[in-house]
Amino acid sequence: MRNINNATVNIKLMRDNHGYKPYFFNLTFDGCNYMKNQKNPFINLFYKPLKETSSFNHSCPYGEEIIVDKLWTGNLEVDFLKYLPISNGNYAIFFTIYVYNVELFYVHIYLQLMD
Repeated sequence: MRNINNATVNIKLMRDNHGYKPYFFNLTFDGCNYMKNQKNPFINLFYKPLKETSSFNHSCPYGEEIIVDKLWTGNLEVDFLKYLPISNGNYAIFFTIYVYNVELFYVHIYLQLMD
């Protein structure tokens, strides 16, 4: 496997409004730079559940398999509500990882917020 030194991450919050549409944020960042300096509290919200359950635990280069095992998001919505004024409804968080500008994989998480 070739060492990965170029990784881009895109995170979108989507809201169901007769189909999932972009809502509130669409964030793209350099994954390798983030892993060197994990000081962005907003991105840390997303990284927190992965930190303990994956091999995403060091900066680039990545030359081994990337493994996620028993991912549990906990009460992720509680952390989000500290930063984002989100009303009740159906939402999705879309993660897309690009390596050397080619889509490697994506994860879609669907959730429902209600009082």
